[in-house]
Amino acid sequence: MGIRKIKGKNPYWFFRTTWRYLTVKYSKLRRVREKYKIFYHNETNYYSEAQRLADHVHENFRSCIVKTPASFVAVLTNGRVCRQNAFVLTAKYKLLQDVSFEFNAEHLKPIKRQDAYHKWKSRPTKYYPETVAVLIFCSSDNYYHWMFDVLPRIHLLRLSGIRIDKYVLNRQEMFPFQEETLAVLGIPNKKIIDSPIDLQARKLVVPSLITRYILTPHTEVRPDVIPKWACDFLRKEFLPPHDNDCSENNEYIYISRENAKYRKVINEEEIINHLNKFGFKKVTLESMKVTQQVQLFSCAKFIIAPHGAGLTNLVFCKPGTKVIELFNPYYMPSYYWMISNHIHLNYFYLVNEAEQLNSASSDYKVNIDKLLETIQYAGL
Repeated sequence: MGIRKIKGKNPYWFFRTTWRYLTVKYSKLRRVREKYKIFYHNETNYYSEAQRLADHVHENFRSCIVKTPASFVAVLTNGRVCRQNAFVLTAKYKLLQDVSFEFNAEHLKPIKRQDAYHKWKSRPTKYYPETVAVLIFCSSDNYYHWMFDVLPRIHLLRLSGIRIDKYVLNRQEMFPFQEETLAVLGIPNKKIIDSPIDLQARKLVVPSLITRYILTPHTEVRPDVIPKWACDFLRKEFLPPHDNDCSENNEYIYISRENAKYRKVINEEEIINHLNKFGFKKVTLESMKVTQQVQLFSCAKFIIAPHGAGLTNLVFCKPGTKVIELFNPYYMPSYYWMISNHIHLNYFYLVNEAEQLNSASSDYKVNIDKLLETIQYAGL
């Protein structure tokens, strides 16, 4: 993640990288390498330009080649977790920026964090005399961020070979998809810490963050790269080992956001009336188990959907599946275009008219003529 450089020594309250902290703590490089294991060194990710009707491609969907920083697993003696903010701290309350994350990038603004050090010290802490692995993330209640920013860290922990006694999460609410996926990955409830207060562990095991985000000029963050190995891990763990039973013939699906609180499609009923002519079936994913969602997407040949976490399941599609993603013009993150590139999907996007100006959460109206033209352009 791009972090503004500060000249001189780190301020007393943070380290920019976990590697830097360990090299300061331990004088011998051999000792540092015992505490810091590196995986997937400089994986190269290729993203081809997104297909669309418009002449000009949006800046978030231009072709590019991006190298992912190496992933790692670090061990902190008496490390701390500030669960409210999904922050990782050293034994002496110094923030480790590269494994701590907020979407408003507060942890990148030193002037606003000068008093944070003292606040962290004053908060109640529970001590665990065990080996505890960090799986916290600031938006782990969101299906995408759970699947791509939390679960792949379990893969890194496995690669490290470190025996884990407990896993710490920062769930505000326990969703069925979290319970189901943890069970698939072999993590029982008795090994999960969901305590509402901060904690300190005798040995805190910290895997690196997965999706690389970059800070925009408006102090917002957007995805810069999703590592392909994360897609490979999810497919290996959740796709059935044999051919799926696609007898229900849900080959053409439209994913509805009718139950969402924001970014809903205003004229969805009209869209569905037109899509029915092509054989599309309307689907809502909220009530479906993860296994059912995996089954649905792995059998699909054509998917149309407004941008939303349900499109996380594109990772389970067969190569060549056609996808049209519908956008509010004021919020166009490239998560699912990136996933589509890794899985070799036939990806298209369509920008629509928002109900409210400059609102990332605004509902919007889809241009039916342009949608039908995009479907034709996609080869249906």
